[in-house]
Amino acid sequence: MMPARPSLKPPTLSWFDALSDAALIREQQIVAKGDNPAPLLQVSPSTWWRWVRAGKAPQPIKVSDGGGTFWRVGDMRKWLASLEVQQ
Repeated sequence: MMPARPSLKPPTLSWFDALSDAALIREQQIVAKGDNPAPLLQVSPSTWWRWVRAGKAPQPIKVSDGGGTFWRVGDMRKWLASLEVQQ
């Protein structure tokens, strides 16, 4: 079962639209966390990671030891588009 379509904030997503598909983004840019005024999704970090572990969201990219965990913008766009098609 796919997750319900995440709530997006279209007026504030210009930062995401401006990125190339090859760009990498961090968890803090994806989920509602801390003082991020414009997260891509209105879900908690724990919900996001549950979807990732279950294979219901794009898999992250680990950048070297201690370099961080990122997601490709192109993968996120494809995933979001697939959610729209299913509804």
